[in-house]
Amino acid sequence: MHKSEIKEWKKAKVGDYAYVVQEIKSESEVPSIIFLEGKVGAGKTTFTKHFIGEDVQSPTYSIINEYDDTVHADFYRIKDSNELYELELGMYLDDKDFFLAEWGYKYINQLFSSHVPEQFHYYLLEINQSGSKEDERDLVFSKIDPLLI
Repeated sequence: MHKSEIKEWKKAKVGDYAYVVQEIKSESEVPSIIFLEGKVGAGKTTFTKHFIGEDVQSPTYSIINEYDDTVHADFYRIKDSNELYELELGMYLDDKDFFLAEWGYKYINQLFSSHVPEQFHYYLLEINQSGSKEDERDLVFSKIDPLLI
């Protein structure tokens, strides 16, 4: 996989997410997919709530939710790439600027080759707990070149 780091935030707190979201949106080309990666409880859905700016529900059970110009998906329960075909992702992406995909990074090859229109740009936001502080996260935002995966 070829990724190039764009920005990094050390020891970011939830109160910093509005600023982080603003920076990510200004650095992203649209339309784009942003893969959100991190351990369970790392803050992927919390980040998404700030990104969308609405009362976002975790899509763990519905898998995909739509909000104005953004789609939010949680692929945690997807067992294999064949299940992606059944989701018909393409119909969710028309007229959307952002597709936030929790747990979707392992399916990047399938998404790129068959589900996502070519005009989409790919990014990765890695969220990890920062040291021993429960409320601090390290975030790394990178651009992905799917042609080099």
